[in-house]
Amino acid sequence: MVRAKKSEWELERIRFAGSKHSKCMQKLIPSLLRVNMTEKQVAKIFWEVFFAEGHQGLLRMQNYGEEVFLGHIAAGDSANYSSVFNGPVGLHGAHPAIPHMGSDMKTWQAGEPLICDTGFMFEGYQTDKTV
Repeated sequence: MVRAKKSEWELERIRFAGSKHSKCMQKLIPSLLRVNMTEKQVAKIFWEVFFAEGHQGLLRMQNYGEEVFLGHIAAGDSANYSSVFNGPVGLHGAHPAIPHMGSDMKTWQAGEPLICDTGFMFEGYQTDKTV
């Protein structure tokens, strides 16, 4: 119950993370994406933009010990790949042992969806968005 009620200090950090997250995903990143990029190239753009805006990298999940680095970038049917991640997007990722970010083996093709499921961490507080 202690974690359920947020102080104003905590809410400020969540709002800050959310504002930075929205800025990155809606204003800064879209113009940098191109068809025929690999998932890993897309992930690198997210990495560079997010970190330039203050993201702190690691995302912690509610389940004990469950963490994600940056998030998931999945093109086309890559998002249906089974992985150990306990969430809606499965993907090949960097390696089967690290099913995060994106694969350098999968290229985003014209007409395919590009799923970007990422979080933005600031001082231990984070937001989560999928586009």
